[in-house]
Amino acid sequence: MSISRFAALAVGLVAAGSLVGIAAPQASAMAGSCSGGQLTMNTNPIGMNEGPVTAQIDGQLTGCTGTPSQTAHFTGDFTGNGSCLDVNGMVNANLDWGNGQNTTANGPYHVAGGPTPPPSTNTVPTSDGGSMTVQQAGPDAGAVTGPCLSDSARTLSVPITNVTFA
Repeated sequence: MSISRFAALAVGLVAAGSLVGIAAPQASAMAGSCSGGQLTMNTNPIGMNEGPVTAQIDGQLTGCTGTPSQTAHFTGDFTGNGSCLDVNGMVNANLDWGNGQNTTANGPYHVAGGPTPPPSTNTVPTSDGGSMTVQQAGPDAGAVTGPCLSDSARTLSVPITNVTFA
């Protein structure tokens, strides 16, 4: 077959493919939820005065439906600014589902602080083009009160009450 005939055939196949809608598969956003979990943040020492905060995060999601599996373990990092009274920053996390699939979440994240931290909600974009909305209870302030007052708080435990993927 000559090069010109081969080129004509290739153009014809490309045109035919576009007419019948042949396209590369695209990942669709997950539509599911998890009924609980736990987030642990291991930070540089923080206290009552605002300053840079970096943390390694670790945790799990449980009671999941409409997701790749019923559980997920996540790890990642957090960078931001704050104190024991309030922290805002960016999270970059890898969710490893129980069936071996992975999802990445990267975006803004807030952790409420203070003597009686209120619940908070964060919506973070995910690698499948969707997002995850994390509802969390207030962190365990009693465990960090002493360390916060001495500018040495390093570990924060945050209960996750619900996560919705959309």
